[in-house]
Amino acid sequence: MSRRLKKSGLAARGVTLKLKTAQFRTVTRSLHLAAPTQLAETLYRGAEGLLAAAVDGTRYRLIGVGGTDLGDAAQADPPDLFDPRADKRRRVERAIDDVRAKLGRQAIAKGRGIGR
Repeated sequence: MSRRLKKSGLAARGVTLKLKTAQFRTVTRSLHLAAPTQLAETLYRGAEGLLAAAVDGTRYRLIGVGGTDLGDAAQADPPDLFDPRADKRRRVERAIDDVRAKLGRQAIAKGRGIGR
């Protein structure tokens, strides 16, 4: 999702989690972010929190995550005085994007995705 937002010149102000049960019942949960973002880590953490709150032992046949309340990328990820590491995370993600642009999407991955 982050890659598509960046490619489209958009930023998401919200994250929506869509879950579908084996009986095709749809459950959606959403989260409004403090600021518009394009960062994969911010979107992931938002979706992870929504999923953790929704887990109740039900088996799902579909888990989807989307960005909502889209706006201009120029407003994305403003400096945050209360999070001094935000700039570092932004620079790391930019470096990852550069490596993937040069060597392909599979060239670099986060450790949490290994073995899946």
